[in-house]
Amino acid sequence: MRRSFENGGATHAQAHYFVNALYRVGMTNEADRVLQGLSSSLASGAAFGGCGTGMEWRSWDGLPTGYEGILTDQFGVLALIVDRYGSP
Repeated sequence: MRRSFENGGATHAQAHYFVNALYRVGMTNEADRVLQGLSSSLASGAAFGGCGTGMEWRSWDGLPTGYEGILTDQFGVLALIVDRYGSP
């Protein structure tokens, strides 16, 4: 596992702010693309692992780079998913 936590890594943590900003400035296609990727990783279970797995942060080629596990701020994106796609 690479150790580059928060140094240019990709995460669901606070992603809802970024995606929501894309929607607000009219970048709908870009926001949809990011939201679809976030949704897919949640649906497949690839977004999270247990404590110490490092799966909560990844390098841009997909390798785990984090260290804690599930962080609660990663779930803020669920509100955007429900707003965009509806509830099941």
